[in-house]
Amino acid sequence: MEQCATAIVADSATELNINCFFAAYYLNEGTPKRRNLHLKYFSTFDFITNIFCIFVLDKTNFTMNKFLSFLLLFSCSFYAQSKYNNFSLEFASGYTSPVQPYLSENNSNFAGFNHINIGGRYMFSEKFGVRVEYVNDRFIDNSDIFSGTYFNRFGAQLVYNLGKDLDLLYITNEQFGLLTHAGVGYTRSTIKRLQITEQIGSAVIGITPQYKLSDRSSLFLDFSSVFNFKQHYRFDGSLISPDFVPTIGNHYNITIGIMLYIGENRLHNDWY
Repeated sequence: MEQCATAIVADSATELNINCFFAAYYLNEGTPKRRNLHLKYFSTFDFITNIFCIFVLDKTNFTMNKFLSFLLLFSCSFYAQSKYNNFSLEFASGYTSPVQPYLSENNSNFAGFNHINIGGRYMFSEKFGVRVEYVNDRFIDNSDIFSGTYFNRFGAQLVYNLGKDLDLLYITNEQFGLLTHAGVGYTRSTIKRLQITEQIGSAVIGITPQYKLSDRSSLFLDFSSVFNFKQHYRFDGSLISPDFVPTIGNHYNITIGIMLYIGENRLHNDWY
């Protein structure tokens, strides 16, 4: 602790610059895996103890140098975050299936490989991000061209990188990741038989395993459950209630797709 106080609380600007240069080098050297460990431990324990040295051990002499050293340490602790890309694009297709409501006497359950998803994601920290998407789900029966519904959904979701909490990058040698997501959406449901459209609010929750293909792309699977509020028509297109009383509908998607990482840096946040 005395060494920390000497190096950080020094009145010499040269000593402060050397200390911050050392911190930046320490965070930036080595493999991405080691940089993760450096950032994790330096930016928490060391950062807190350095602030303690600045403001507690020498609280009687608060000078401009100490204020500058605080700013330098703050920038150093987040230095590594500027070294990765945060944007990605997603393209996926897969299986969609209604859970409820639909008539049990139907010969078809209106499930099938009729799902398309296009999205974009921005990670604003190492674990948290936001995702926007467009989704097209077709609940159709090939034997009856007049039954079924088309869902077009626009949504926004929060994303959490659960894989980093589980140390998947370390365990799998930076090959596998795991994202979770949850959010809301606006859905336009087209009833084929009636050729009318109703507007539905939606809530989505899902989980996304990833497999790294390269520094610029990854393959992913996604399982999402979608809850539709104030749904007046079943997935087969029939009216739920003659009094037009809505219900909460539910369907799920299982998809496979590709993520493309956008940015000038070599690595994306997912693999840093």
